[in-house]
Amino acid sequence: MNGLILTAVFVGAIWCAVFVLRAPLLLAAMAAVIIGAGFGYPFMTFTVASTHWTLDRVLLPLLIAAFLVQRQQGVTAPKPWGWSEWLLAAFLAWLSVSLLAHDFRATFADTATPVWRWFTAYAIPILLYTIARQSSYGRREINWIHGGLALFGVYLAVTGICEILHWWWLVFPKHIADPTVGLHFGRARGPMVTAVSYGLYLGTSFLCLWMVRERLGKLRWLVLPPLVALEVTALYYSYTRSCWMGAGLGTLLVLGLSLRGRTRIVALTSLVLGASVLLAAKMDSIVALRREQTAQVAESSAEARLSFAYVSWEMFKDSPVWGVGFGQFPTAKMPYLADRVDLPLADLRMLVHHNTFLSLLTETGIVGLGLFVALLAAWGRHAWRLHRDALAPPWARRQAVLFLGVLGLYVCQLMFHELSYSTIDNCLVFVLAGATTGIGPAWSTAAASARAAEPEPVFAPTAGYTGYRLVPR
Repeated sequence: MNGLILTAVFVGAIWCAVFVLRAPLLLAAMAAVIIGAGFGYPFMTFTVASTHWTLDRVLLPLLIAAFLVQRQQGVTAPKPWGWSEWLLAAFLAWLSVSLLAHDFRATFADTATPVWRWFTAYAIPILLYTIARQSSYGRREINWIHGGLALFGVYLAVTGICEILHWWWLVFPKHIADPTVGLHFGRARGPMVTAVSYGLYLGTSFLCLWMVRERLGKLRWLVLPPLVALEVTALYYSYTRSCWMGAGLGTLLVLGLSLRGRTRIVALTSLVLGASVLLAAKMDSIVALRREQTAQVAESSAEARLSFAYVSWEMFKDSPVWGVGFGQFPTAKMPYLADRVDLPLADLRMLVHHNTFLSLLTETGIVGLGLFVALLAAWGRHAWRLHRDALAPPWARRQAVLFLGVLGLYVCQLMFHELSYSTIDNCLVFVLAGATTGIGPAWSTAAASARAAEPEPVFAPTAGYTGYRLVPR
């Protein structure tokens, strides 16, 4: 037995060394995100030195080590800071000050501690953003990410539909079938065991189907229609309104930026008219959507957001600049629930916030919310400029279009849910953001030179770097 353990340790050490020295960092970062979403805490956890570990938490230190070693060896592609990075640093600094100025170790009923939220919801995603942005990558890595997310979406769709049909023998991992694990049992919730995260990942994967269409060639007319139908069905069975709206907005953005001429007009007009007719006919059913609970409970959940808006506004008026402190909303809200207004404020007593924007406003003030909104705007502006630049490589423009669609999906989730209680949601978006903003410095210098040059530029890969440079014809 001891010999087997030593052999396993030796083999594991070799593979860790290979990973640290040779792993493509962008793909490794996305792999860590997908593993965290599909095989996270409910799937497997073990304790080492009184610390709980999961597969993604084991991979994270290896990813950090790989980044540091490869950066020392000159394998990465260091890029200068832009507006996005300065805003990201300022946002994290403001969160840290707000956290440390209050009792950051306090626990509030069943909610997480403020320091845990700071670490998992923002520090880890920002770390992955940095690794993704500073890594060396090009067309192959971006195509792998699009294809990998598209395949992951097929798995999520099949799993979600099997959940609704109660075909538990086809569902993997098995913790999905346990009603005591996670939230939203009765909806399609996937291995994340929450319909919100499931909808975010499935919506992103759905957009990736459009990104991989050209690589399928003529097979796309045979493969894509059933996959689109499968994922749309699974997305419906998530029974989560914000996911529906986010996927719709993301689809409009992707199609609007990808299509041209009459095709774009017909596609967008059809989508908008179809959505408008559906909303007009089914508005009452959507508001009182019956999910794993009764229709009355679902309608009460929708109305509770008005109560959250009222309480958030009153808290903001009392502390507009500093807020009540990051992670302090669960206790700071209590005095405001006694106000005599025609709203069910008492229902909020055991609930966490249902809006990330309002949560940041109440906890970190107008400064914290302003920095976060400015960060999202800077990411969107960078992706828009990348998409519009005719000298950018096609794979870079595809990534820009995908990220703009994901950003629309993400904003809808932020408006209806507090995403800082889960690390997998922000990690997905932040890695895609890092992959998008990391492209710009690779071609901006070449683009500026090309505009001043007389002949049309030809782009070719530089040695040891996956950006692009101008070469003679």
